[in-house]
Amino acid sequence: MNQLINQVYEKYSSFNEKSLKGKWIRPDQVYPLLNKLSLDQRWQVEKVGESHQGKPIYSLLFGNGSKKILMWTQMHGDEATATKAIFDLANWLNQDQNEDQFQDLTIMIIPMLNPDGAEKYQRENKLGINLNRDASKKVSKEARLLWHQFKEFRPGLALNLHDQKDHYNVVETNSPATLSFLAPPVDSSGSTSKALETSIKLIGSAYNVLRKFLPESMAKYSDEYEPRAFGENFQKNTPTIMIEAGGMLNDQDRDQVRKYYLLTLISILK
Repeated sequence: MNQLINQVYEKYSSFNEKSLKGKWIRPDQVYPLLNKLSLDQRWQVEKVGESHQGKPIYSLLFGNGSKKILMWTQMHGDEATATKAIFDLANWLNQDQNEDQFQDLTIMIIPMLNPDGAEKYQRENKLGINLNRDASKKVSKEARLLWHQFKEFRPGLALNLHDQKDHYNVVETNSPATLSFLAPPVDSSGSTSKALETSIKLIGSAYNVLRKFLPESMAKYSDEYEPRAFGENFQKNTPTIMIEAGGMLNDQDRDQVRKYYLLTLISILK
């Protein structure tokens, strides 16, 4: 796997989605890219719902393997690094030599779960709801949509993709937490489960690959139990990982961090 990741790192500029730059990624930047992918027979692009303001929300489906992975971005509208990274991933998968890398996988991506928040560069949706605190009550249309896709798709792994604040450091160092990982807990008592153990192993595998590139800039995200969050709810039966893009020196717009985010996604998929 290290050879593959080295190749991705070295050739990144050849599949970097150059139309997406900066911290603020809006729906009108994403929709043309979805339309372009819909013309490629390797991808299935489907409108799966709408936001409270009526903006369409789409899913991307790649592959037809038996192992299913669900990932979603921008459930917080102002956290766009993963959205940039998943379109880099799509461009990479579309290169002929990479098309068959994951023959045993079916990958579903929901890019920009919260288009209303993305439009205004705000964390919450149109109703002022933090979608990652709406997994239990499901007041928002977007939360209901994510639950529906999760139950219909029945993934073997869920990837909850976020950004965190720039000023977070790795514990007891001066190094920025460029990437942080969390295997969400299943309850407040620290219980273990098969799903949680799988999540931890996958994080460990990705960490071992990425530490060559970020030797002092990866961290564990706070694992305080939050019963309203999607990660904690999905983790009960399905391995679930939360990835947080953080700060990096001389990279205010996180256009370098996205590269390491992509390496992380490919590591976990592999």
